[in-house]
Amino acid sequence: MKKKFIILVFAFCSAMFFAQSKKNAQVTNLYKNYISLKNALATDSSAKASISATDFVKTVSVINSKIIAEGNLAIMKTVRK
Repeated sequence: MKKKFIILVFAFCSAMFFAQSKKNAQVTNLYKNYISLKNALATDSSAKASISATDFVKTVSVINSKIIAEGNLAIMKTVRK
């Protein structure tokens, strides 16, 4: 679980690094969902973490690959398995 979370964090950070120059609603939603997931995991709230993870995955699945590199999106999508 920790390994998957670390990969997710790394993928998210690299995605944010590459998307910094573009202000986009999709990136903003991805960031908000990530923070929500991180906070839910930090407080050991499994119900909130589940909802946040679902929202994060939904956002990742609809995000434009022109905004975040396809490789980074692929990493984020495979972590959910």
